[in-house]
Amino acid sequence: MSIRHFLWAVTTSIVVLVAVTSCATLQGQAPKKVEEPPPATEQADSSSGDLHAQAAAGSTAAQLQLATIYEVGLLLPQDYGEARRWLELAASSGSNEGRYRLGLHYRDGLGILSDHTRAFEWFRLAANDGHALAQASLADFFHEGIGVDQSDAKASAWFELAAEQGVVHAQMMLAMAYERGRGVEQSQSGAHKWWRHAAEQGNAMAQYNIGINYLNGNVVSRDYKEAMKWFRLASDQDHAAAQYNIGVLYRKGHGVPQDLEEGASWYLRAAKNGSVLAQLNIALMYDLGTGVERDYVEAARWYRVAAENGDISAQYNLARLYLLGDGVPQDDEEAARWSLRAAEKGHVKAQYRIATFYLQGRGVPRDYDLAMGWYARSAAQGDAASAYQMGIHYVRQPAAAENRQNALSWLLKSAAGGYAPAQYALGHLSTGYGGFPRDGVETYKWFYIAAENGLPEAARDLQQMAASMDPGEIARAETLAREWLKEQQRD
Repeated sequence: MSIRHFLWAVTTSIVVLVAVTSCATLQGQAPKKVEEPPPATEQADSSSGDLHAQAAAGSTAAQLQLATIYEVGLLLPQDYGEARRWLELAASSGSNEGRYRLGLHYRDGLGILSDHTRAFEWFRLAANDGHALAQASLADFFHEGIGVDQSDAKASAWFELAAEQGVVHAQMMLAMAYERGRGVEQSQSGAHKWWRHAAEQGNAMAQYNIGINYLNGNVVSRDYKEAMKWFRLASDQDHAAAQYNIGVLYRKGHGVPQDLEEGASWYLRAAKNGSVLAQLNIALMYDLGTGVERDYVEAARWYRVAAENGDISAQYNLARLYLLGDGVPQDDEEAARWSLRAAEKGHVKAQYRIATFYLQGRGVPRDYDLAMGWYARSAAQGDAASAYQMGIHYVRQPAAAENRQNALSWLLKSAAGGYAPAQYALGHLSTGYGGFPRDGVETYKWFYIAAENGLPEAARDLQQMAASMDPGEIARAETLAREWLKEQQRD
C-alpha cells in the first residue's frame, strides 16, 4: 500500500463525518457503533499544543487527530513511532479507529517492520466491533492468505459485512466472489447486486460491469439505452473499455441512431486511453475508410500501437500494410516479422502467410521444412488453403500408400472448406495421377464442384471432358457433385 493510499484511508476514516453503524459479527457479538470524531471545525481550531494536552488527558478524538498529524507530517515532523504511540493509547481506550490504523501500520510497515500477525489482530479487534474498513482489511487477509490460512468463505463473509456498510472495495470483491463462486455459491444476480451498489457510489469499473450486463442481457433484460447510460458514467472517469463500448453502440446503432463518425470518435478516445480493442478498431476504420476518411498512415499507426500491445489481429494487419506498402514503406522483412509474431500466438492466417514467406523466401530465408511446419499448424486450425498445401506436399512425395492417404485426407479437408484449388486437385488425382485410382466420374464431379466455386480452369477442363464423356456418366457425376455441395451447406 502506498503512503498516498494510506493517507487516503486515514483521511477517509477521520475526516468524513458519518457515523457508521455496524452489523453483527461472525463471532455473534452484539454490534457496536463506530465512534464519530468531533466536528471538523473543532479539529481545525485546535493547535498542536492543545491537541497534545487533550490527548494526554485521554481524549480519543485528540489522540487520533494527533496521530494523523504525525503520520502526515502536518504542523509537526512526520514520525510514525509517535503516531503509533497515540494510536495505541486510543486503541487501549477501545477506539476501533485506533485499532484499525494500528493494523495499517503493522500491515504496511510504517516506521516498523511489517508484521502481518499483529496487523491481523488489530484488524480483527476493530472488525469484530463493526469497523467497516477493518472488516474489509480482514477480508483481504483471508482472500490472499496473508498471515492466516487462505479462506474464500471467510473472506466473502467479511467482505459482505463491510459491503453492507458501504465500503466500495468490499462491494467490488464480493461481486467478483459471486461471479466466480469463490466462498459463496456462484450467482450472477448476486454479482450484479453488488456491482450495482458500487456503481451507484461512483466506481467506474462497477459502472462498466453494470453496462456490460445490460449490453449482453446478463441477469437483466438486454437494454442498450441502459447500457449506454452506465458506460457514459464510467467514461466520464476515463474508463477506456466503457468508451470503446460506447463506440460499438454508435457503430451498430444499438440504443442510439447509428453514427459511424461518432463511433469512430469514441474508439479514438478509448484508444488514446489504452484500450487495445479500440486501437485495433480505429485502425480498421482508417484502413477501410469507415466513419473516417481512409488514411493508411493513421491505420498503420494504430495497428502498430495495438500490435505492440500484443493484439494478434493488429500484428497481422500491420504485416499486410508492410507487404503492400500502404501507409508505410513496402518492406518484406517487416511484413515477415509481424506475421511471425502473430503466427506464434496462434493467428491462423498469419501462420499461412509466414509459411508462404518461408516457401518463397520472401522477407525470410527460404526454408521448405519451416514452411510446411507452419502450414501444418495453420491447417490443424482449419485453414483450407494450408490444408491444400499439406495435401500437395504429400502428393509430391514418393508414391507410397501412406503418402497417398495423407494427400487425400488433407485435400478433402481443404475441399470441404470451400477451397476450389483443392477440389480441382482432387479431380486431377482421379485421372490416375501419382498412383491414385483412375475414375472419370470422380474427376468430372470434382471439376464440376471447383467450377461452381468459380475456378476458371476447372470450368475449361469440364467442358473438354463433356465433349467425349458418356452422357449417363456425366449425369451421374453431376448428381454426385450436387449432393456433395448440398451436404457441405448443411455442415
